[in-house]
Amino acid sequence: MSCCGVLAEYKPIPEHLCSQYKQEMEQIIDEEYPKVIDKIDKYVEEAKNYKDKIKRGGCIPQEYANMGLIAEICIESADTKTYRKLLNVSEEKYLHIKHTIRPSSDAYFLAGTLATYFKQCNVSSAKLMIIMQYMKNKVEVVEKYVKEVEVYCK
Repeated sequence: MSCCGVLAEYKPIPEHLCSQYKQEMEQIIDEEYPKVIDKIDKYVEEAKNYKDKIKRGGCIPQEYANMGLIAEICIESADTKTYRKLLNVSEEKYLHIKHTIRPSSDAYFLAGTLATYFKQCNVSSAKLMIIMQYMKNKVEVVEKYVKEVEVYCK
């Protein structure tokens, strides 16, 4: 049995709604931006707390594993909810199609799906790019924490 995704043919945002779409997308981005940054910062703080606890008391396997998960999964998916919200509004309100969670609905996939609509309606995605770079930097910070405590957990 084979499972492969099928993407619908591109349906543009109606031209007469582009300025409204642009405004609404940028408003969502502006509202979500500080929430995502805060979420990432909390994950980094959690990882730092694990690192400090391991350094004080020795290896705690579950907390060591959690640090890796924070870097690999939590931070990397911190903006997924924002992209889903943007795509949901795009599809249901502007394209009049039922929004469904796709099998590959990580932030990078969703960003790619939205890119064509954003380009068509000149939506500024600068803050989304800043989030991506911020996430990358914070993943590196947490990965350094993991390396720092590796010696305690070998």
